[in-house]
Amino acid sequence: MNWINQINNEIKCIAPSIYDGMEQWTKHSIYKIPSIVTNPNRKAYKPQAISFGPYHYGEEHLMAMEEHKHRALVHFLKRCEKPIEFVFQAMEQVVQELRDSYKPLDPIWILDTPKFIQMMILDGCFTLEILRANHNHCVVDDYAENDPIFSEHGRFYILPYIKRDMLMLENQIPMTFLRTLIQLEIRTEQEYDHELLNEKIVKLLNPRTPLIQSLGKCMHILDVYRKSLIQQGPSHPTRMPKETKRNWLTLEAGEEIHYAKSLRVVVIIRSAVELHEAGIRFRKSKTLSLRDVSFDRGVLRLPILVVDDTTEYMLLNLIAFERLHVGAGNEITSFIFFMDTMVDNAADVAILNRKGIIINALGSDKIVSRLFNSLSRDIAVDRHGVLEVARTSMSGFCKKPWNRWRANLIHTYFRNPWAIVSLIAGIFLFVLTTIQTIYSVKKSYENSGQMTFSMNNCSASIKILNGSNFKKWKKDLEFSLGIADLDMALHETKHVINDQSTPEEKEKLAKWERSDRLSSCAMKRTISEHVISGLPEKENAKEYLAAIRKRFQVSDNVESGYLLKQLTDMSKPNGKPMTLT
Repeated sequence: MNWINQINNEIKCIAPSIYDGMEQWTKHSIYKIPSIVTNPNRKAYKPQAISFGPYHYGEEHLMAMEEHKHRALVHFLKRCEKPIEFVFQAMEQVVQELRDSYKPLDPIWILDTPKFIQMMILDGCFTLEILRANHNHCVVDDYAENDPIFSEHGRFYILPYIKRDMLMLENQIPMTFLRTLIQLEIRTEQEYDHELLNEKIVKLLNPRTPLIQSLGKCMHILDVYRKSLIQQGPSHPTRMPKETKRNWLTLEAGEEIHYAKSLRVVVIIRSAVELHEAGIRFRKSKTLSLRDVSFDRGVLRLPILVVDDTTEYMLLNLIAFERLHVGAGNEITSFIFFMDTMVDNAADVAILNRKGIIINALGSDKIVSRLFNSLSRDIAVDRHGVLEVARTSMSGFCKKPWNRWRANLIHTYFRNPWAIVSLIAGIFLFVLTTIQTIYSVKKSYENSGQMTFSMNNCSASIKILNGSNFKKWKKDLEFSLGIADLDMALHETKHVINDQSTPEEKEKLAKWERSDRLSSCAMKRTISEHVISGLPEKENAKEYLAAIRKRFQVSDNVESGYLLKQLTDMSKPNGKPMTLT
């Protein structure tokens, strides 16, 4: 019953309760990462050398650094010339704000305020001393030359582990606390410029990336590092396909959900190899910002990404922060998801490595591909971000028919040497077949005006009778029929037989009839249609040939007259008659 009364009371004052909850949520910035996130790789979220803040304080493997924190505190107090009591009192003014930064916070740190402040002072002063030593690029003058941490030896051997642990989400201290300590150190009432602190942090953790714009007031060191990675947006525009651009701007709510689902199926499966096969070229972006991703006219621009031993834990903690902190953004998570869609195996890494986009410091392309595949496990992506626009534009490019055919050709025939050899051989055979076909057609066309007879390995051709070549046609006909032993009907008349005829006479008649039939067929097949239409039908081949001769007797006379005229003209050089001497 008490529980029921409690619920009823909360319902009555729901508005103030919601407001109080919202105000409290805005104060949280450092989180204990749930086991559902850390289970695949617990080591990536745990500090290995030093603890910052309450979550890993007192763990046995981290206790060795406590004496170095104490020494850093002493040097800090000497430099700022402030007693520890003054610093302690100043921290008491912000202790509740510090506690509110952690979600959740063990009750022991709520009940024991002095211990909490002591821990925060030690961690904060050590952090500032590390930043100061790195900023000076040399051994700090008030530390011994053989100091285990603040010496050249410490910078080389110990600092990389400290920098790693500074990027653990569970190993953060609020920037408010660091700014308060700096304010005590500078001994002035003028407010310290928080951008100077941001610059020192970026210089320590991300020296390759210059701080080109204000990062604003950040929540902790991991937040500073994250903002330094995404300072600039795309340096080139991304052109959307016409149909996609229209849908993107005009879809109704229900249609937009459907479009996003279809986009997930169609777009994200494209690997770097598939994109390369489809004709997409890879180039380095102008900046190192992870937001500087664009696609335009077949060119995908990506920022340079160094993949080494620190990449996995750094990205996992950034993804965890974006996942747990409301309002942090989704830029890092979206970029990792974008890269994972392009990196399926070692071949994809090799392409990006050749283009200078991925700098592989791990050695094996297979290890890098596995890294990206593991980073994107169970992450959520903003479906309306800049990277989604680039991915949609690439999908539209790959769907164009020519790019699809090109990708299929390369995927099928250019994946291994034997496939390339077989393709070349196939093309060569196709060319030879084409040449042979053209030659055969050409020869057939050239022979289309004649008929060929062949017998006993002897062959002869007859040109088609077209009205002006009767004499040659007649000679070719008689010769062709002669070598085929079919010219009997052209020279002899039909023999008459009776009951008293001998077998030789009957055989001779049969030979004549065969000659007559085939000779008639040969003549009709070698006469053009416009000539044969003017010839009369005759009973046998001999009469048919006589009719043709009569039909072209005029043509022979014309031809004779033409030859005579040619001879006459030849006898008159320069138009004058020849004279014999």
